[in-house]
Amino acid sequence: MIATSVAIEFGPNLAGGLHIPAIVKAYLEFASILASEIDAAAVRIHAANLICGVDYFLEAVTSYVAGGPFPALALIAFDPLESGKGFQTTGLAAFAGQELLFEADAMPNSEMMRRVVRLVHDIAANGPIAHAETLPDIDEGAYIDIVPPDADSLMVSAYLRFGAK
Repeated sequence: MIATSVAIEFGPNLAGGLHIPAIVKAYLEFASILASEIDAAAVRIHAANLICGVDYFLEAVTSYVAGGPFPALALIAFDPLESGKGFQTTGLAAFAGQELLFEADAMPNSEMMRRVVRLVHDIAANGPIAHAETLPDIDEGAYIDIVPPDADSLMVSAYLRFGAK
């Protein structure tokens, strides 16, 4: 079997361009067209050290380009914390200049992932978190406290809590 790989990288004039949602859409649309035209078997997302099946990549990117959510599951790695109480992203910094650490007590992984994917979409679509804020959670009566990174870090911290805002 013969294997070929293609890398798409921005030159110095567009360095940091993946932090601009319009450029991300054009970049991903181009990557999806290229993957389709060369009949790719998979797409490697270098920043996340992730390999995504081409069918899922094409579906997720096509939806995003048409106005859907940021294709977080196709582009970002979600590593479980050793405690089992959250996830940390790898690869989000390529699109927003920040990574995300999400923690929650006593919650199934599937429910945590719903929240993490939502936060990743918000950061990728609206830009990096610059100020501490409290967001309403998916469930009534719960909130997500978000803490921006300090000067020496790219890690945004988010904590799910129940109770008064």
